[in-house]
Amino acid sequence: MRRLIFLPFAALFLVAFANVPMAHATFRWEHYGTDPFAPSRDEAMAARTQVFESFGFSNTCTQAAYQAMSAPGRVERLNPGDRLAAMMSRGHRLHRDVLVAFAQPTRGVDYSATVEIWEFDCEGRHYKIGLPQVCNNWVLYTAALSPAVGSCPNGYLLVVHAWSLQSLPPDLQRQADELIRAAQVRQSMQATLLRPYRPDAVSRTLGRRLRLEVRTHAPVNADIQVRYLYPGREPAQVASEVGTIHLNGGMGKLQMPGDPRQWVVEIIWPGYFLSPTTSGGEVRLRRFPDEPWLCTDNVHGLVP
Repeated sequence: MRRLIFLPFAALFLVAFANVPMAHATFRWEHYGTDPFAPSRDEAMAARTQVFESFGFSNTCTQAAYQAMSAPGRVERLNPGDRLAAMMSRGHRLHRDVLVAFAQPTRGVDYSATVEIWEFDCEGRHYKIGLPQVCNNWVLYTAALSPAVGSCPNGYLLVVHAWSLQSLPPDLQRQADELIRAAQVRQSMQATLLRPYRPDAVSRTLGRRLRLEVRTHAPVNADIQVRYLYPGREPAQVASEVGTIHLNGGMGKLQMPGDPRQWVVEIIWPGYFLSPTTSGGEVRLRRFPDEPWLCTDNVHGLVP
């Protein structure tokens, strides 16, 4: 005879819902200053990289955050009712979906906290981060989609082209040879200077004609490295690594993070390219913030 097992109602409820994921609970931040992330601003700053990794920043966005924080931030206040995407407290404990709910020390007196704020754009999103005084608990406000920059609502696209020097029409080939020779004698002090990269060059001077008159790309498959440099700084200094463009049949594309017009864009090509020429041990092209940027912008290189 089959035995029947009767479970109390509460046990049946637990069994029925054992595999149902629980909703993510909002963390109420009620006690300001009692669980500090770091004892000082300097120590909180020293731990930024790990904090930003916990926030989910890519390496590019971490570098963008560091750039934004190269100067002191503006001061705002955290007020009861504010919502945060994340907050980091003692022991690198990460709280998500945070509601600021500071307890009132005195009836009728609002309790708020001063916080140092920085904002930046990265990979199509606008970030706002803060470091509250006293507790130094890093906070991340909701990362929103970046507003359209200028007339480019979809951001900026960099297109890289590779052409064969030998396939150019004679007059275009002659001009390219002259520009290559001029670039080879420029003194960039091992690529530490920016100014030598400003004069006429194959990409800057002949790019439009290459696209309109040659059209057939060189059969090149290669990886092109793109990075942002700080404008106006000499010796030249890398602000962030942007990414890799994979040339396929002599052409490749990369969606640029943020607004590339804020940076010197450096493009590093394989060593067998004739143009750009080698400087500082690498074949590099530099594009400057004051050069006209279209929503889709083009740079060009030449192989033999």
